[in-house]
Amino acid sequence: MKHSHKKNKTYLLSHRLGHCVCLIYLLFSLCGCMAYHAQAPVRDIDTYKIGNALFCRVQTGDTVYAVAWRYELDYRTLIQLNQLEPPYILRAGQSLRLNGKIPPTAQTAELIPAAPKSIQKKQVTLSNKTLSWQWPARGKITQSFSSRNKGINFSNAYQSPIYATADGEVVYAGDGLKRYGHLVIIKHNDNYLSAYAFNDQLFVQEGEEVKAGQRIAAMGKTPTGKVQLHFEIRKNGKPINPLTLLHE
Repeated sequence: MKHSHKKNKTYLLSHRLGHCVCLIYLLFSLCGCMAYHAQAPVRDIDTYKIGNALFCRVQTGDTVYAVAWRYELDYRTLIQLNQLEPPYILRAGQSLRLNGKIPPTAQTAELIPAAPKSIQKKQVTLSNKTLSWQWPARGKITQSFSSRNKGINFSNAYQSPIYATADGEVVYAGDGLKRYGHLVIIKHNDNYLSAYAFNDQLFVQEGEEVKAGQRIAAMGKTPTGKVQLHFEIRKNGKPINPLTLLHE
């Protein structure tokens, strides 16, 4: 009888211990999930709708190119939707329309020449041939282009050099775009932009002309502490696989 009581007591203690282990495991699992989702893209709280029209509020340090990049728009479309005039200076708190019909203005006609489609396509092709694409960094490609990753990621030593992938003009250099860290955006021609994210140091400024292969930054760390470069190329505002150009 005494032996049976001792056996039941041992079973109860073992059961409670197992229950406690399960709770600890569940707690760590939940913490892991929270840490993962904290780095997932979140809905932009600076956008709002009026009817079917979508608007955003300009952040401190924003440029036309930075806003267009954030919302995956062609910068020319953003200019036309909001009838902006050169030099396209934005102010913090300013509202910009992100969708809808482009108003027929003289500026629109200037930005998009009224020419046959065949001629427009030929002009784009000739313009693209003038670009010589180079690798933006040395190191290992740790993540390829996909629907979840809009560019490619390189890993290398901390503060290793980052290079301009082609000739162009620096149109953004700063840390105002969420989830990109210290970012450089280069405009190569009317159709192509490239971006270099998570830099430790920037060696160029907005408005500066750069050459392909020129050192523009030093590789930094992501918010999770991983040393890497996140590199993107966008054509007419939309992300494309950089390898299609780098392998040419």
